[in-house]
Amino acid sequence: SSSIKYVRCNVTCLLDLPDKIIFYICRYMSLFHILYSFYTPSTPKMRLHRVIYDYYTKIKIDRITNNEYVYLSNLFSHLKTPLRPKSLILSNENVSCVIQRYFSYICRNIIQSIFIHLRYLTLIDCSSSDLNTIERYCLDMTQIEYFHMTIRKTNEHFSRFIDDKPDASINRLVFGRRRMYSLHKLIIDFSDGLELYKRLIPHKSLRYIDLVLKTIDDLYILLDGLVPNIEKMIIQLHHSRKLSCIRPKNTLPYFRLIEFTLLENHTGFFINDIKSILNYMPALIKLTLSIRDTRDLIFCQGPKLESILNEHLPHLCHFDYTMTHRITDSKLIEDFIQWPMNIVFYENGNVQWVHIFSLPWPSNKNDKRQLPIVRNGYNTSVTSNVKQTKYMTHVLITKHNQLNQLKKHFRRVNQITTCLFIDIKLPSRISKLILTKQSPITSISSIVQYSISHLTVECCLSNEGEIEILANQYPNVKYLKLLFPLEKTSNIRCFQTLFSVDDNINGNRRFWPQLINFSTNFNHKSNFIMDDNDVQHWLNQNTDMKFVKSRFYADCFNS
Repeated sequence: SSSIKYVRCNVTCLLDLPDKIIFYICRYMSLFHILYSFYTPSTPKMRLHRVIYDYYTKIKIDRITNNEYVYLSNLFSHLKTPLRPKSLILSNENVSCVIQRYFSYICRNIIQSIFIHLRYLTLIDCSSSDLNTIERYCLDMTQIEYFHMTIRKTNEHFSRFIDDKPDASINRLVFGRRRMYSLHKLIIDFSDGLELYKRLIPHKSLRYIDLVLKTIDDLYILLDGLVPNIEKMIIQLHHSRKLSCIRPKNTLPYFRLIEFTLLENHTGFFINDIKSILNYMPALIKLTLSIRDTRDLIFCQGPKLESILNEHLPHLCHFDYTMTHRITDSKLIEDFIQWPMNIVFYENGNVQWVHIFSLPWPSNKNDKRQLPIVRNGYNTSVTSNVKQTKYMTHVLITKHNQLNQLKKHFRRVNQITTCLFIDIKLPSRISKLILTKQSPITSISSIVQYSISHLTVECCLSNEGEIEILANQYPNVKYLKLLFPLEKTSNIRCFQTLFSVDDNINGNRRFWPQLINFSTNFNHKSNFIMDDNDVQHWLNQNTDMKFVKSRFYADCFNS
């Protein structure tokens, strides 16, 4: 690197390095090691302390060990110089209980003090119980300007036992009486879709929202004065409308709204819906539409659709578009004139389809338009001009030839989901692997994948021997998710195998010695585990966990 030229040949200590080189060094360190090495709040004028300013003002608690968590907790609780970040990210994505543990093991008054200073808050893979905990704390979040939350998809078995759905808590946080008054940017990824209602209190400070809504009726409620000063809106519709097709007659225009994105997927979308929506947006400059499997032919007729856009959006300068439609007569498709489009005809499931899309696609890294799915994956005739791989970090592998394309065509991908037996050496950048229920677990000619640190196996293991097969093929896993057999004896044998040690004195684990977090579903029918303490007690009684010297934290949650 050219930056190495800055290093003088007589460097004798870390302080002789320029700031740029120290930044490079920090990239290879965890947050824990950076703070442990350079964070000196009692002497804030120290150069190294000032250099790492972003690291102690923007805290991310994610893939973290128990000892690292204890250290950070002590920094938050320090009597003289407590750590008070401006930005906080709490993520359950790798360690499944981070959010719950954060609120359960730090004193309430300290958490309240932290939130008073926060400007940016992100909660990743958040559960209903996490949201309820946040509500119970009655936190002062009036200074928060940015709020990003992804909601964990609820297990179907447990969903009927949850009294308070996530969207109820979300609505109270964002549109309730104790809402975030300074909030400018809101991003909520909720796979089931957020459900809104008229009684919610309008939020006047919001300028940017990115939401997954349940139906188009929820979008109409949102547009009916709930975010009066919005400037940019990204909306994804999850379900077909459940009510009668009632569209608003009197609309209050949003003169500040200049960018709008609508992503719908098999929700029964019609041209009258888009007319009703655009009535709210007379000042719109940029429009993005992704319409999947619409029955309305007008979306395929360029001049008619362009006429509607010109009528409702006189200031429109940029139009990104993609749609799919089942066709019986290709002659009914009419070319676009004002906004040139690519048109592709293809067959899927004995049905003739047309796919119309604008280029470039993606137009930028935030372009969320989706490719049409066909029976055997993505049809190359549909995707030949679409450069989706440019920004992709996660890819679904369904064919063996796609595994070979990981090196050339998917250069940014670091996570793959597959149902295949992996018979090639994966690129070293692939660190996260999800094996679907159809994936075979076999030791025959298995190639060792040293780069995999995150492993999720969605199929239920048939016996404890499959643990050894997986451990041999993926030896460096740190974050592991497995499903054990429901039968009690087999279930216990799997736990015993996973936590077995080579010797009782040193407590070295036989499998996955670098393991930080393990997630599984206990057999709910057995009822032999009740809470976190019971988990740890049961593991000490029934496995070799008692011989492991490193500290262990057990978390039990129903989701």
